[in-house]
Amino acid sequence: MKLLKNLQYYVILGVAGFLSVYAFAPYNKPLFIILSLFGLIWVTNQLPTKQMILGALIFGSSFFLAQLYWMFYSLYSVIKVGVLNSTLGMLGFVVFLSIYIIISLLLFRFCKTKSPFRFKFRRNFCSSIQASSQSVVRSVWSNPFLF
Repeated sequence: MKLLKNLQYYVILGVAGFLSVYAFAPYNKPLFIILSLFGLIWVTNQLPTKQMILGALIFGSSFFLAQLYWMFYSLYSVIKVGVLNSTLGMLGFVVFLSIYIIISLLLFRFCKTKSPFRFKFRRNFCSSIQASSQSVVRSVWSNPFLF
């Protein structure tokens, strides 16, 4: 029953993953990736941890499926491994890549200031992650070719 209750969140995450395609070539509209990531963080902050993992898997799957659609054609037509192996290979790779989004969201949840973990390790670990992420954001925003 919880799955149907949170179905709207899962649909939002799937659509946000698919819309991120417009941030890359040939469209080059970086606003879509910013909105997509804000949607991902906003929705996953409203879900419990287990449902957040499922939502991150849905977002990651739609994100990578929309961008790696050509992989099926390459496996099927160029390498000639068959329909079943092409489908399983592509889906396996997409789920593997989605695990990285799940890990990053779990780290984000772990490093939130309202997190129940109050250890010295958590404070040092999270402050180093925040400092490195701030330098990445600064370098991205200072790039004049981004927009």
